[in-house]
Amino acid sequence: MVAPGRVRGYLGSAEDRDWFSIAVAAPATLVANVTAPAGVDVVLLHQGAGKELVVNKRGAGESEQLSIEALPGKPLFIGVARKQPAKGDTTDAKAHGLPGLDDPYELTIESSAAPK
Repeated sequence: MVAPGRVRGYLGSAEDRDWFSIAVAAPATLVANVTAPAGVDVVLLHQGAGKELVVNKRGAGESEQLSIEALPGKPLFIGVARKQPAKGDTTDAKAHGLPGLDDPYELTIESSAAPK
């Protein structure tokens, strides 16, 4: 995916993670925004420096946003996933159904020139 860009995807299971490799032609600040299907708490993921950053500031059905610096020749990896239930959460997703399986999320990547 080249920034700026837009893609639609589906989270087909509780464990589904969709990863996108983002490339830029010049140094830039990227803003990734994901709009969630109704009833789904999505998280944005960023893989870099051997660590995975999870952005989850809002609740179910709301968008999440991540801002990051990008350089040409160094692809960034941004992911979209469902928020995983807290340990000890006894809610049975199978019994209650998993919301949003047939509804897409939309990931947009905006780009602006990096400060000099």
